[in-house]
Amino acid sequence: MNLSDLTKTFSKKAKIIFFIILLILLIRLFFLTTFIIQGVSMYPTFNSLDRTLINRVTQNFNQGDIIVFTNYSMNYVKRIIAVPEQIIFFDQKENQLFVDGIAVENCCEGDLHLQDINPIFFEPIHVPENSFFVIGDNILNSIDSRVLGFIHEDQIIGRIIFQYWPRFGRIE
Repeated sequence: MNLSDLTKTFSKKAKIIFFIILLILLIRLFFLTTFIIQGVSMYPTFNSLDRTLINRVTQNFNQGDIIVFTNYSMNYVKRIIAVPEQIIFFDQKENQLFVDGIAVENCCEGDLHLQDINPIFFEPIHVPENSFFVIGDNILNSIDSRVLGFIHEDQIIGRIIFQYWPRFGRIE
């Protein structure tokens, strides 16, 4: 192999590497982004400093999805409990959250700090169009829709789809 052949080979490999890097950057910029969990509001699903991937192009959110959203320049990670047009209600006597008349399992164990809950949720209320009701999995240590109110879809950064540190796996 002479110098000219080596230069051509190097040039081809450099172009391939350049396009791979460009493709990764475009995917990260428009489709996926990383997110580091802060705090314990999603324990035991996530611990503080867990690292995740967010699907930024998802427009179809469902009950049970874990989302990242912004509220007054703060980012939050919470689980969607109710979607638009569902009816939610906190029963103070039973210390239980109901969605469409069905108790949400494993949601309200312990003291819900009812004094912190927005009083509108003590009566049945429809989740508004393009909005969601979200709660942290660690309900006793979570600032969520009980305090923040409904989360509008414009506030949502994306849905967490994958955790890559310290555990590795798809988020269902």
